[in-house]
Amino acid sequence: MATELRAVDSHGTVLRIASIFGAVVLAGLLIWVLMQHWQAFMTWKAEAGFWSFFAGLALLPLFGVPITPLLVLAGATFGLLPALAGCALAIAFNLILSYLLARHLLRNWLVRMAERRQYELPSAGSRSRITALLLVRITPGPPLALKNYVGALIEAPFAVYFAIYWTTTMLYALAFLLMGDSLSSASKLEGALAIALLGVVLGVVLWIRRRLEKRRMEKENEL
Repeated sequence: MATELRAVDSHGTVLRIASIFGAVVLAGLLIWVLMQHWQAFMTWKAEAGFWSFFAGLALLPLFGVPITPLLVLAGATFGLLPALAGCALAIAFNLILSYLLARHLLRNWLVRMAERRQYELPSAGSRSRITALLLVRITPGPPLALKNYVGALIEAPFAVYFAIYWTTTMLYALAFLLMGDSLSSASKLEGALAIALLGVVLGVVLWIRRRLEKRRMEKENEL
């Protein structure tokens, strides 16, 4: 049994590392494309609408569109502070919509999917609901939309769901916004800071996830 658990954990670690690597590669690919078509990008940048762009950032991830390239593009197009403000609003709106969709329109489908995978969501009275919210949100691999929907099904107050998901998503967003802004301003220092921040965020996320998983397994063993 212990061998099986180690094998599952090892497989999950490989998937998490692969998903992190994939996100970084996707961001790097976008940066390379922008550099190869810089004049076309500058023309698009001059005509890009702030509100229409961030409306897209709020809505497109609902359908599984990856958020990473959109964040890099936001930083490169609008600058760090305006992009940070736009992302804060877009992510907040995205979470509100995700919560409403998961609780109503998509609820039955999500519950059936969880049952097929033999995954039990914590009940309203469970003390582990905050741990469950964190685990769902910071697990690399699944699309952001799926993590938002599944988190919304956990019987926790909306304020708790929103605080955890908005904060963690904004920490992730800040690194890629910095990366995009460094491309636009040609700042190597800002680019290095973005990479360092991303490394710190991912390192902390993986450490927290290991701690939460260990705590959850200890509680299950006690039962």
